[in-house]
Amino acid sequence: GQRDTDLIILSKLSDRDLLNVCQLNKYARDFCQKNETLWRNRFERKFGKYEKPNEISWKNFYLKTIYFLDKGDNYI
Repeated sequence: GQRDTDLIILSKLSDRDLLNVCQLNKYARDFCQKNETLWRNRFERKFGKYEKPNEISWKNFYLKTIYFLDKGDNYI
């Protein structure tokens, strides 16, 4: 229930674990849904600074990016 502590803990999880935690309970789901800082920091830590399109949230941008990269790996 401590926003900054929760942000630190969630940022250390793997993508798969983070997505699982974000589905566990109402608090985690709301935190993951509404916290753009979590997703922006995660993106920038993994891929560097980037200006995303304004019409998409950082969460959706991050998830689409890792999905695309994961699919691309299957073709290499």
